[in-house]
Amino acid sequence: MICNILIFGVLGVLHFKGTFGADKECRDLHGRSIDPGLHYVPGPDTCTLCICDNGLPKWCKAVLCSPPQDCKSFRVGNSCCDFICLDDTLPKTAEQNEHNEVGL
Repeated sequence: MICNILIFGVLGVLHFKGTFGADKECRDLHGRSIDPGLHYVPGPDTCTLCICDNGLPKWCKAVLCSPPQDCKSFRVGNSCCDFICLDDTLPKTAEQNEHNEVGL
């Protein structure tokens, strides 16, 4: 009998601990509240996306971005997939120039 009461007590504590602990929010890169189960950027890398799980970032994945094809050199901007071209763009092909010229 005492053993059954003890088991009930332990199970009750575990149940309530799990119930109340699962509702913790996360904070994103800018300090905003994120509800559990939602995707967010925990920071500081804006290309890392995670799921809020009990107040912690879980199951994070990196977003892969293709660099601009018309730049020889570039730097990464302030947000994910933001590239800043550091040189002049490559010259257009003859076919592209034909489509852009206006005949007089």
